[in-house]
Amino acid sequence: MMAIRILLLLTILFTAFACADDAALQERFSELEEQLQLRNEQLEDLQKQFDQASQSSDSSLVHIVYFKLKPNASQAELIQKIRTLEEIEVLRGLEIGAFQDLGDQRALSDYQLVMQMDFESVKDYQTYQSHPIHQKLKQDLGAFLAGPPATYDYWTQ
Repeated sequence: MMAIRILLLLTILFTAFACADDAALQERFSELEEQLQLRNEQLEDLQKQFDQASQSSDSSLVHIVYFKLKPNASQAELIQKIRTLEEIEVLRGLEIGAFQDLGDQRALSDYQLVMQMDFESVKDYQTYQSHPIHQKLKQDLGAFLAGPPATYDYWTQ
C-alpha cells in the first residue's frame, strides 16, 4: 500500500512538473512568436525605407507604349482616345507622338505611334493599370492595332 502511495505521489509530482514545463515552454514559445513578428515588421519597415531611398524624389517611373497601327486606322482618333488617360490622377506628363523616319536603320519603324507617361511609384502605375479609363482604352484599341503594343518601363536616374 505504501508503494502505491509513493507511486501515486510520484505520478502527481511528475505530472505537476510536466505541466509546469509545458506552461513554461508555451510561454517561451509565445515570447518567441512575438519577437519574430516584431522582427518581420522591422524588416518590412527597412525594406520600405530602402525602396524609398533607392528612388530619389527626383526620379520617376517612365512607362512607354509602342503601337503598330492597322493600315486604315485613324491616328487622330486613336490619339484622342489615348488622351482620355489624362483623367487618371496618378498619371503624370502624358506624351503622344507619331514615328518620324530620320533614316536610322535601328529605328523601331514598325511602330507608328508611341505614348509615354510618368508615375511617382509602382503603386501609382498599378493604379493606372487597373483604372477603368485605362481598361476601356485597352478594349477600344483592337479597332486600331495591327498587333500587340510593346512596352518599356524604367526609373529615371
